[in-house]
Amino acid sequence: MFKKIFKAAKDLLRSPVGQIGIGLLLPGLAGVQSAGTLGNIARGIGSFAAANPMLTQAGAGLLAGDKPENVLKNVAYGSLARGIGAMGTPEGFMGGVKSGFGMTPAGATDPIVTEVLNPELAGQTTQWLSMDTHELYISNTKNKKDLLNKLQWNENSFDYTFNSAGFRSDEFSDEPGIMFLGCSHTVGIGIPYETTAAALS
Repeated sequence: MFKKIFKAAKDLLRSPVGQIGIGLLLPGLAGVQSAGTLGNIARGIGSFAAANPMLTQAGAGLLAGDKPENVLKNVAYGSLARGIGAMGTPEGFMGGVKSGFGMTPAGATDPIVTEVLNPELAGQTTQWLSMDTHELYISNTKNKKDLLNKLQWNENSFDYTFNSAGFRSDEFSDEPGIMFLGCSHTVGIGIPYETTAAALS
């Protein structure tokens, strides 16, 4: 019985109707008033889906095993439905389409960073940071000497410089830009800033 239920759900998620339905209906879970773990899970899924409905729709289709070209086509249909739904509102057609991709709706402003991410690092330059310690470097000079020589890394190859908000980047400005958020790979632990994805983009 469960096998039939799961097959039916998978078939539904592979269909255009199922994928577009997820993009349009799943954000409604954000307002679930149920208490407990399942209520929290539903609100979390709904909140993500409300912020990124087309990404949620595409993810569900791909996870169900649908072909990428079909998923892309269904995302286009879902975007069209969102655009049509926003006609006659201040957002208009394109605002509806953009909101489906988690983009800032027309008339709204982009978020402005007002809090300092790492107060202890804000405006600072340091040679070592969390997982990139002097002790680890000394250990690597013994265990990975060939690699360090190949990369031409020595004790003074680079340092970590943080802006006034505590990000490893230039100072923020009013100009539009892209913010990279993530883990130690995003910050660039153990590598010069110039070789991070944020600096290269």
